[in-house]
Amino acid sequence: MTVKIDDFTTVMGRNDVGKSTVLEALEIFFNQQVVKLDQADPCVHGADKVVEISCTFDEFPNALTLDEQSQTSLEAEYLLNCEGLLEIVKRFDCKGAKPKEEVFARALHPSAAELADLLQLKNTALKERAASVGADLTGVDKRSNVALRAAIRDRVGVGDLEIRLVPLAEDEAKKVWVQLQRERLRCR
Repeated sequence: MTVKIDDFTTVMGRNDVGKSTVLEALEIFFNQQVVKLDQADPCVHGADKVVEISCTFDEFPNALTLDEQSQTSLEAEYLLNCEGLLEIVKRFDCKGAKPKEEVFARALHPSAAELADLLQLKNTALKERAASVGADLTGVDKRSNVALRAAIRDRVGVGDLEIRLVPLAEDEAKKVWVQLQRERLRCR
């Protein structure tokens, strides 16, 4: 289900059609204080015990500082969807006693194997990847993961893009998610 939210949004409908569920999903996505997921929340008719909630944002920061001196953008890191919007997906695995949360960006992202995981690589691994693809690091600040990723993309070429879930839980990707959480994102 898709619900567009603006400055003033009204949800109307008969009883038991899901109005409260939409509000609960937003509470879970943004806060998890008033409403929390538990083992009984996934669809009872499915074998999958995963609940997925996504929100698309049309206002987000133009620049992110991931390294101390290096700025980048969601667009430069291929973290925007095919409409140029930020789409965050939260998945909750409800198999255990306490649901486990995973956070992703649903993004139009490079499909080439050398580029698909760049946000998950630490500096040493990025230098190794740059060497393995033959990236020219002349004049590149090798301490900057942003600069290393750009050099790797320049060498490999972005090529085909595909919609995929980019994990935002570890390393550089986690830095993106932490910065986005600090921003006041506007839900679309």
